[in-house]
Amino acid sequence: MVATGQATKERNKITYTKIDEDVIRNIGYTSIENNSDKKMVLLGDKYSYVLSRGIEDVDLMTKLDPKYLQMPKVVYVDRSTEDYISTDLDFDYVRPDEKYTDQEKSILKNICNETKTNSWKPKTYYHCSSTLKGNLYKTRTSDKRNYSLNQGRKVEIRQMGSTTYREYGDLSILPLTLAVDAVTLPLQLLWLGSSWIIYNNNQSQQN
Repeated sequence: MVATGQATKERNKITYTKIDEDVIRNIGYTSIENNSDKKMVLLGDKYSYVLSRGIEDVDLMTKLDPKYLQMPKVVYVDRSTEDYISTDLDFDYVRPDEKYTDQEKSILKNICNETKTNSWKPKTYYHCSSTLKGNLYKTRTSDKRNYSLNQGRKVEIRQMGSTTYREYGDLSILPLTLAVDAVTLPLQLLWLGSSWIIYNNNQSQQN
C-alpha cells in the first residue's frame, strides 16, 4: 500500500493526496503500424505514462506557436486504479498583440475557451484544457539511459480520497514490446517548454 503522509488538497470538491513525484525527461509515440492505436509516452525518471485517450488534442496543440503557450510548472497526474491514470493538461495561449490567425482560431476553438484578462484594458486570450488518460508503468532502465535529458517538467502524482494503490516498486515495468519512437520538436516544446529547448541546444553546441 502507498503511504499517504502528504498534505491533502481539495479541487472541485474532491480531495487529492500527493503520493509521489517525478520529472518528465522526454516524450514520444509508440512505434506501431496501426495509427488508430497510437499512444503517447511521457518518459519520467521513475514512471512512464502511456496515454491513449486525449492525444488528438495534443496533436492539435503542436500546431500552435510554442512561444505563446503558457504551461503550468507542475503536471498533476491522478491515479484512479492500480495502474490507470488521468491528467488535465491546462494551458493558456496568449498573443500580446491579440492578432490570432485563422488557423490558430480554428485549432483553439476545439479545445479552448476565449476569455479576457482582468485589467483596465482587457485583452483576449485562450484558456485551454484537455483530459488525457492511460496507464502507469515503471520506466525501463534502457529508456533512462537512451532518452533522459537534463531538464524536464515536474509531475505530482495524486490519489483521490482515501483510496490507496500499489507502491512504485510493485508496478509493472514498461513492456519491452512497446517501442517508443524518437520525439518531435513540437512535442518537446509543448511538454517541456521553450526554455528547456534553448538550454539543451546550448548544451549540445558546447559539447
